[in-house]
Amino acid sequence: MGHPKELERLHEARRLAPLPALFFHFDDSSLERIADHAELEGRIRGRLLAKDPDQVREGLSNVLYWRYQLEGEGQADIYAFRMGVRHWSLVEALRLFDWLEGPGLVSIEQLRLPAFRDLPACSALRMFLDPERYACLRPVHLAIHRLPGRSVLHDVSGASDGWPVTLLNEACYERWCRVCRELARAMDGPARAGGAYPWRAADVERALGVLIATGEGELVLRLLELGECLPPAA
Repeated sequence: MGHPKELERLHEARRLAPLPALFFHFDDSSLERIADHAELEGRIRGRLLAKDPDQVREGLSNVLYWRYQLEGEGQADIYAFRMGVRHWSLVEALRLFDWLEGPGLVSIEQLRLPAFRDLPACSALRMFLDPERYACLRPVHLAIHRLPGRSVLHDVSGASDGWPVTLLNEACYERWCRVCRELARAMDGPARAGGAYPWRAADVERALGVLIATGEGELVLRLLELGECLPPAA
């Protein structure tokens, strides 16, 4: 396929996406600066997929801390999670993470983990488990509701004071991730040819977030339409 101006702008936006750089060691309340964001993702994912409930707790805590770094709010969620989470729910979480397939947001929400009860938090967790195929769905993306038009983001139900995890919203999330994957696939050929990192669903989501935050929502709507129309991978 061609490489239209919309995809060129998406490429530029990825370079501008803010990426958290700190991993919090909750056992001694120390911060570690990680030079490469992919390494930070791997560190958190390693904790989430550990067979030790204490390590899973650290991973989940750092998902929340990652969101706090990115969005500048949610510090109370970290405290609520660490004070309220129970050992048995961590055991259930590690069992779920071991076999989780598909969007999985309803299954994650049903763990009843403190602070992991809405669409942004559950989608952030799903992204860390598999950033190749799954993306966050953050408030910055859902702000597209303010623009007239139709898109997968317009179909998400909720409002700025709450985006619940429902079967309908999980279906919208699955569509959102599919669009991100298709756009990543469209970008991946030129990226590899230029020696850049390959694109993943998570990278597309971050680039789209930059475009929305900089007032380019109409461009995002065109990109979402493009992603919906791209033929699926063979």
